Amino acid sequence: MARRSKPKRARYAYISSQPRSAPAYRDLLSLEMWHLVFSYCPPSALLAARDTCRLFRDAIDRNEGELLARAPLLLPIPPPDPIVFMSSIKHRDKYRAMRTYLNIKDTGGFGSATYTKLLFGPGRCYVCNEPTDRLPERILDKVYLCSRKCKQRLFHSQVIHLLPRHKYLPASPLSFDRYLIPWLPTIVSSKPHRTRSVLTRDIMAARKEYREIVNAPFEPQERARRMEALFAKYVDRYHRTKVFAAFQLGIDEWREQMRWESKDICDANTRRLAPKRGRHVKTILQNHVVQRALRLHTRDLRLVKPRSLLRRAGVLKPKVQRTVCTQCDASISADYLDWHILRRHPNQLPLSRLNVETGSTEYRCEICEASSLQWFSEVSLSAHQYHKHGICKISSTFRDLLSHQVQS
Repeated sequence: MARRSKPKRARYAYISSQPRSAPAYRDLLSLEMWHLVFSYCPPSALLAARDTCRLFRDAIDRNEGELLARAPLLLPIPPPDPIVFMSSIKHRDKYRAMRTYLNIKDTGGFGSATYTKLLFGPGRCYVCNEPTDRLPERILDKVYLCSRKCKQRLFHSQVIHLLPRHKYLPASPLSFDRYLIPWLPTIVSSKPHRTRSVLTRDIMAARKEYREIVNAPFEPQERARRMEALFAKYVDRYHRTKVFAAFQLGIDEWREQMRWESKDICDANTRRLAPKRGRHVKTILQNHVVQRALRLHTRDLRLVKPRSLLRRAGVLKPKVQRTVCTQCDASISADYLDWHILRRHPNQLPLSRLNVETGSTEYRCEICEASSLQWFSEVSLSAHQYHKHGICKISSTFRDLLSHQVQS
């Protein structure tokens, strides 16, 4: 039995035009205007914006990172200026070591972009490897500690203490440790002991580097040449360690001032959030949105705006945007304006309108019996009328496409 062919039904192709989306906020301003906007940002906000997109990175890095170099001056307590510190250095090698490490080119400004990144950039805790936004414990090699507990663990198991009775060498030193300890960066524990220590990671890497040169199968002359180059590196590292050890004292004093100022700001922000709507302050402070905002504002020494913060955290209901009806001058919520016009002012609701966000025209189906308030694009309206009401209507976009193909 022959198979009966089915009649083919008409197929209608719907070619959706590319919707015109709203322009991105970053494209509304030129690169020069963004550079001016970022000149008012504190260091933490500036570094966060720099990691957002290439446009912001190019705007912030203009003029060899001038914005990053001057951003710490916006803080109520600016950090110590390395250029002022360098002016008091008499040793040429120490001066060159500090200038090279911080990448300071202009000695007439404040610091450098590298200095701001080292001081305010995010990092990972040396002990638990968790991300932290705290200031580094040591600006040289960027050693971060996220909490007091990690600091205790660091001095308990991940450092080697330098003992004065052993001429500030480890308790069981190797024969060549006297060449390594002088240039290794040290960490000093908190009061009252003030014990000097070196990281286990640093001393193990230095010992490995020394053994690779000494135990390598080279000729005596080649080994002597390599040892001379290695000790030249040790001299450069020694100058860099000594100059940054002196500069670290000023940074530690500034960190202590920032700690007390941050404590006052945190207490003030807590008092600002406490009396809102009769809620207990502990309930508010346990919200992760509130905690994150308090940390960021405390780090930049700024006061929070309680009402907007509590709305973002969901503690307060968002403020309803209201608008005025053009027909009766009634104040109505913006979400119910179309329903108000449809119920109170029949035949006044237009069949098309301009969407302010996308910049395209939206249409309402005039055939629907329930007077639907659903808005469509031109192509979507044609598809809706075909599938819902059985009316085939070619959109102007499809008509223009057909005419273009016929002409070609």
